[in-house]
Amino acid sequence: MRIKIRKKHMFKAVFLDRDGTLIQERHYLSDPEQVVLEPTVIDALQLLRRHRFRLIMVTNQSGIGRGRIKLRQFLAVQRRLIDLLAPHGVFFDDFYYCPHHPTEARDPYRKFCHCRKPGAGMLLEGIKKYRIEPQYSYMIGDKRADVEAGYNAHVQPILVKTGYGSNYSGPAPGYVADTLLAAAEYIVARETKERF
Repeated sequence: MRIKIRKKHMFKAVFLDRDGTLIQERHYLSDPEQVVLEPTVIDALQLLRRHRFRLIMVTNQSGIGRGRIKLRQFLAVQRRLIDLLAPHGVFFDDFYYCPHHPTEARDPYRKFCHCRKPGAGMLLEGIKKYRIEPQYSYMIGDKRADVEAGYNAHVQPILVKTGYGSNYSGPAPGYVADTLLAAAEYIVARETKERF
C-alpha cells in the first residue's frame, strides 16, 4: 500500500464563486436582505471544513466598477452571507473580489486585469498567501469564467448546476455536480481515494 505524502506545511483549498454558487443569483446584488443561500451550501461547507480544506471565495464584481453598486453595498452583502453561515460553524479563510471590467467600467476600474475570472489572479493570490497546493485543490462555480479560472490556476474546476450552471457552454470541467453538496462529496471521495 502506497501513501501519498504532501509537502510539509502545504495546504489544500476549495475556491468558491459567490453568486449562483453560494447564494442565489441576483443581477448586481446590493441589498443584504436579498441574500439567499443555495440549497445544501451549509452541509457542503461543513463537510469541506471537516476534511480540512481552506475555503476561499473568489468573485467578479464589475457592478462596482460600472457604478451599479457601491463598495459598501457589496461589503454589506458579504457580511450578510458570513452572518448566515456563522451559526453553523462555517467561515471563510479569505475572500477576493474583482471590481474591474475591460470596457464597461468607469475609471479607475476600466482595465484589463489578471484578477477578473477567467483570469487566475485571485486564485493565485490565495495560493501564494496560504501556501496552497494546486494539485490538491478545486475551483467551484456555475459559469464558464469559473471553470477557465480553475484551469488557469492549475486547480481542478467543478461546475455546479445552480445559478447559470444548468445552461453551461464551455470547456469541459473536471466534474459536474447538481449541488454544492454533491461537489463537496466528490472532492472528499476523490481525496480519500488518492490518499491510498
